[in-house]
Amino acid sequence: MAPDRLEYTTMHHLTKSKFTSGLTCPRQLWFKVHDPVPYVDPLPGEPMDIGNHVGRGAHTLFQGGVEVKEAPWEHAQAVAQTRKLMDDPAVPSIFEAAFEYENVRIRVDVLERLSDGAWCIREVKSSGSVKQYHLWDAAVQLWVADGSGVDLSAVSLIHVDTDYVYVGGALDWSKLLVLKDITEDCINLQADVAAIAADQLKILQQTEPPNVHPNKSRCKGSFTCDYWDRCSAALPNDWVQLLPGIRSIKVEEWAEAGIHAISDLPNDASLNLIQQRVVDVMTSGEPFISPDLGDALKNFGPPAYYFDFETIQPMLPVYAGTSPGQQIPFQWSLHHLSADGKVTHAEYLGPIVIDPRRELAESLIDAIKDDGAPVLAYNASFEGRVLRTLADQFVDLAERLLAIEQRLLDPLSLVKRHTYFPGYKGSFSLKTVGPTLAPEHSYEDLEGVAVGTDASAAYWQMVYTRQDDPDVRQALLAYCMLDTEILMAVHQRLNALAAAQA
Repeated sequence: MAPDRLEYTTMHHLTKSKFTSGLTCPRQLWFKVHDPVPYVDPLPGEPMDIGNHVGRGAHTLFQGGVEVKEAPWEHAQAVAQTRKLMDDPAVPSIFEAAFEYENVRIRVDVLERLSDGAWCIREVKSSGSVKQYHLWDAAVQLWVADGSGVDLSAVSLIHVDTDYVYVGGALDWSKLLVLKDITEDCINLQADVAAIAADQLKILQQTEPPNVHPNKSRCKGSFTCDYWDRCSAALPNDWVQLLPGIRSIKVEEWAEAGIHAISDLPNDASLNLIQQRVVDVMTSGEPFISPDLGDALKNFGPPAYYFDFETIQPMLPVYAGTSPGQQIPFQWSLHHLSADGKVTHAEYLGPIVIDPRRELAESLIDAIKDDGAPVLAYNASFEGRVLRTLADQFVDLAERLLAIEQRLLDPLSLVKRHTYFPGYKGSFSLKTVGPTLAPEHSYEDLEGVAVGTDASAAYWQMVYTRQDDPDVRQALLAYCMLDTEILMAVHQRLNALAAAQA
């Protein structure tokens, strides 16, 4: 009986994914081996599922290729099957070729046989460019395959070409994917790979995880660590990385000196104006409200509109005329507060089977009247960029879309310059500022969609699977509506704070 996946992941060996995890954080590597998070198959449309889809698409570029189908826990059998296929000159390419060297195991996306009998590693990624961790990933494969005696002449990365324009119908994988030679990059990393692999294998022999100071740029960067809650549990409520814009290297320096709390910072800590303001608020417990808040609010209304876009950026385009990674707005919410306090709301959520952008743009133009009232959007540079992109696409609507863009005002900059409350917890995002200034509103009561990434993922999954779900649509509408409702409530609270100072 074959062992299950959890038993497989607890074996003391490295894989290329564990190796790259260890590069980010050796503590994360230790947990992945000794206390792994249970494996969950990705949902349709999730990044891992898209990666699998791109991998299968890449296979179509290598006609006659044969896949090594043994499961990860059947590694010895996979290695034997790989050798058997390599010995057969009729096999031009091998998918998921398996090798092991110095207790490091790999599966190669595509191992291509060249005309001179040598082999080439073709690593497949669903991103739109070559990234540093891709080079490490491929360099590990080169090291293991070379150590296993494979005659290799090249290493290449196959990734998505963001200049590809989808024309409809089936994706043209020969045009969607592009090949980039990274042989020299991988060769230059070989000595480092050997040394790092040896160090990582030593870490796996330890009975306790290595001590690594939590750091948001490392732990919650492009790939949020599964163990963040565990590693951050002992952090103080006034952790120094709650200081806005604080450099990670400074946080590391303080941690090495035993300083983790804002209350423990020395008096001569080098801080900018906003950081020092946060220190003062966290120390005193009293919020900061600028005496200039009223003047800063003069152009914000009411009357005013409160506006928010939601978008997707699919690496596999589904609408004709779009490219991989192109930003596609699919939803907006708009509240309006009149001078006499009357509130109205309008919204749009696109269909999943057609490109929503034209209809979205037209409905927005109809909803925002030509009355000169400011259009408030939190972090308005995002909404402005989407409006300008829509204007470039729909020339006949450009004048009206750009007129809306010219009316945008951003409460984010106002909040950041003129207020700070303990509840912000080092962040000026609407997700923290909103419930702090307007506690009658909360994202915690939302089901299914509670942040922008949830919204993008939920809509994209419906588009990708071609399954329109009424419950998901309702969750999307509720989330986007709450965003603009909270924005309106924040504006009203700011006006009240300014009036109290007058």
